[in-house]
Amino acid sequence: MPESFGIPQSPHELNRERVKLRNQIRYGWEVGEIMKGIVDEETLDDSIVGNLDKLNQEVYLKYQGNWSKLRRQIETERKDEKAPWEMLTKLSKLDQARDSLITKKYELLVEKGNLDGPEFEEGMKAINKALNKIISIKSSLETSGETATTYRKAELLHYQKELNENHFANTESRESDYEWLVSKYAEGSPMIILHGPPGTGKTEYVRHLCRRFLGDDPIEMVGKPDMRTSELEGSTGLRPSKENPNTPETFHMDGKYAEALKQSERLGKSVIHFDEFDLTTPEVRMWLKPKVREMKEKGICLVATGNLTESSGRKRLDPAETREYDFKKINYMPKEEFYDVALASLMTKSGDVKASKVELEETLKNYVEVVSEIQQAFADGAREDGSRALYGYVIDTGIALKILQGFQGNTSLYEHISKRLRERLTESPSNNPKDKQDLEFIGDKFASYGFDVPTTLKAKVADGIESNKKRYSKPGHTNLDILAQIDPFDQREKIETDEESRRREALEEWKKNNPEAIFFPELQIIFERDYGLQERVHRDSGLLQRLKDGSEGIKATNNTEYTFPTSEQVQKLIEANMEIVAKKMEQYNNPKIIITPIGLTKLQIVEAWKRTINDLKDKLHNRDDSPVETLAVYGMTKDKLENQTSPVWTWKEFADEAKTLYDVEVFNDDPKVSKGKTKEQLLGEFGGYSVILMEDQDAPRENTAVENNGRKSPEANLNANQYLELIQTHLGYEGEVGNYPEEEMLYAITKMIEEDGLVTNNYYHPKSTSVYCLGAYTAGYVPVVCWNADDRQASLGGGVPSGSCRDRGARASVRMKNL
Repeated sequence: MPESFGIPQSPHELNRERVKLRNQIRYGWEVGEIMKGIVDEETLDDSIVGNLDKLNQEVYLKYQGNWSKLRRQIETERKDEKAPWEMLTKLSKLDQARDSLITKKYELLVEKGNLDGPEFEEGMKAINKALNKIISIKSSLETSGETATTYRKAELLHYQKELNENHFANTESRESDYEWLVSKYAEGSPMIILHGPPGTGKTEYVRHLCRRFLGDDPIEMVGKPDMRTSELEGSTGLRPSKENPNTPETFHMDGKYAEALKQSERLGKSVIHFDEFDLTTPEVRMWLKPKVREMKEKGICLVATGNLTESSGRKRLDPAETREYDFKKINYMPKEEFYDVALASLMTKSGDVKASKVELEETLKNYVEVVSEIQQAFADGAREDGSRALYGYVIDTGIALKILQGFQGNTSLYEHISKRLRERLTESPSNNPKDKQDLEFIGDKFASYGFDVPTTLKAKVADGIESNKKRYSKPGHTNLDILAQIDPFDQREKIETDEESRRREALEEWKKNNPEAIFFPELQIIFERDYGLQERVHRDSGLLQRLKDGSEGIKATNNTEYTFPTSEQVQKLIEANMEIVAKKMEQYNNPKIIITPIGLTKLQIVEAWKRTINDLKDKLHNRDDSPVETLAVYGMTKDKLENQTSPVWTWKEFADEAKTLYDVEVFNDDPKVSKGKTKEQLLGEFGGYSVILMEDQDAPRENTAVENNGRKSPEANLNANQYLELIQTHLGYEGEVGNYPEEEMLYAITKMIEEDGLVTNNYYHPKSTSVYCLGAYTAGYVPVVCWNADDRQASLGGGVPSGSCRDRGARASVRMKNL
């Protein structure tokens, strides 16, 4: 940033500058890591932070310190963004250390004959101790509350890196198989056979071994029925003489075994990879038997691969030919692991996936499920009873990943997979009827999971396919933070973070020292903060009236006066609902207490909202500090609500309180048959005021909510009936209800006063939405509270129960009951 950089003239400009700097930091530190030791110690990101300091100082002077937290925010975000990449580096170093130790172990075994007993034993003991230490470190990183999430992010990035560089990802089961192969290699085993169905990764295991321990490719050879021993031992041929081209001369052409000897002389060890070993001739296999001793001495290891099932070649191998070999069966990757590898294959360089979280949890999971079932059917082979099975076709791991290749997020993941599958299934098979049967079997499997592919099932799966086309019709985006939380097969236990652990231990200690107390510390803090705030909100917005007895409160629609609840009354009300409140305190992000004058009409609360907007009209801003414009305040009449230019647009149906029903169980298409409570019944149940505990945040957009102790905030893009069913049936919302429109407006007023002009529910903002008020139903419409940035107004409107919108969400809260 130049010395004379411009000072941001508004919070909006400042935010743009912050984003620009954050992007520079994000990529700058990566360049800095690469250039470390080549350039000066001051890395690119350090200089940017310095510029940020300078920017912060100028802004501080201009805005009287309102932005003094800027540098801390940037540094925190910078640290969070760097963490998984730093963890990835750490894991790579651990793997490199392990590889070096295993190589040392191999060298020690080779030298065993030249060492005395104690020296050899001490060497092996030291190596094994170090290997166990590496395992312990990785386990600690994976399960520690402080690093578990970062480890998970790094794990996915590690899989992505391995796929890009080596077309091989060391998952847990593969690590186990790989460690077996490495141990045999380190022990100096000269002959190994890896067998199993095609596509299980046998060849990649061998190549992976060579890349890591030889730093070179293996000596490759492929078995065939007419193979001769000359391919191993070499052959003699004729060629024109260099001195006289007209005179032929004999020459010796090295075989694969001679190539291995040369590699061993150069590197100290060598690997021959003999693929399709079971298809070659007995003469070739028997030629190798006398070489066992020499191979041990020269450090040559032959790793043979093939499919040795009864139906594919096992009977062709005589025990006499393979007595010197160590056998290991390699199976298909478990579906839980393949899911992680598939997820990693979809990730961009920055660690994002251009698909929605829903699709990754459902479409990708279903795809992995089908692939697993097809692989199992192929591995089982033809059944004796003649029932359907696969004979020649299989969607192995490599093919399954190729189908995912090329996904750019221009369409939904569902559409991409369905299209690629159709291309593969409509390829012309041979005239063999079994090939056609295989393709039909595979097509039926995918169609049964709702993929749009050719199928013989047709009518049976038509509804499911049409439903999926509609449900997964939109592209999406999921960042690395969310990817790390996706766990469709429930493989990872929820790990307690250090902060969660600290809070739990502090709470346990507090309860131990205060056995008679009902409010635990965090709730006490929230209560003390919010009760005083609510008093201020009601007074500043003009909601409090002087009552006949001299107290402050409201005169309700039933002509009854209600005093604003005292601190003791609210505390007792919360205590009466403590069981559900305690649970929600663990589930809610930023719990907040809202006290609402439910006895007033909606229009009376709208007036308080208007007054608040007018008082703060020059300070209105979004959560990211970008400015918000509003209209000037005008009067309105009950007859012409919608025609008035006002800071709060209000639907005229709300002028008649009798039309609104509360706590409706189902939003019927015909509002006349809907059952719910009237405002008068609410007053009999709650008195003049309702008290709720809710999350202090805007309703999240689709695929952005984070689960917290079995609950995540309802996400945008469902209709009102779906939201209502969600909070009524999902265990995560136990004890919760939909908010009344009066409560949603009171929350909007509260945040505006508390945070000096903060606007909530701005559906034009990328991180906010309008909200359905699921606790009420008016004339066939569900109330909707929002801020309309285009019209520069707040709004109390309505939406049809069956209508969904990507810009509209909902909230669920705990409403305190008088018990």
